[in-house]
Amino acid sequence: MDNMVFSVIRASRTLMVEVQRIINSNFYLYKDIIVHPEDISEHQVDEAWVEKNFARREFYVARDQGEYVGMCSYQKIGSFAYIGYLFVQDGYHRQGYGKKMLQFLEMRTYQDKLTDLRLFSNKNAQWAIEAYLKMGFSILSSDATEICNMEGGVMAPFYETNHIFFQKILPSPKPISFM
Repeated sequence: MDNMVFSVIRASRTLMVEVQRIINSNFYLYKDIIVHPEDISEHQVDEAWVEKNFARREFYVARDQGEYVGMCSYQKIGSFAYIGYLFVQDGYHRQGYGKKMLQFLEMRTYQDKLTDLRLFSNKNAQWAIEAYLKMGFSILSSDATEICNMEGGVMAPFYETNHIFFQKILPSPKPISFM
């Protein structure tokens, strides 16, 4: 990714078509590991999904040299930032885009003065689990009841069967010295 022109911008309602396209480009990775049919609608998204989700979280699209290469979402939930979606466009995997988007989300989390990021991964999505662990996340819980009861049950509406809940605690920002 050396000489790239990489940027992350907040998705307008019009850009949600790109968000939708990026998520749907990855459906083939999840279609055989989703346990409950009702969870399919979170991985093969349509206009109803866009209407529901655009109102409840911030979406961002990543571009590189004019191409949309990824998307992510951000929500402040209580004392932490929740990443509901982090997808790299099919064909652009393993090129560092997920890491770059995560770095952006860390900066966004600092802006809100939060100390950690949290996200889910399907227990059978080994590629995602390995990536999150490599990017500094640790497993907070893999027990559905525990996850759904955490912090007064705030994660229950987001939980999908057979998922692991990850957390990344961010280091305290260091003061900038100009000396």
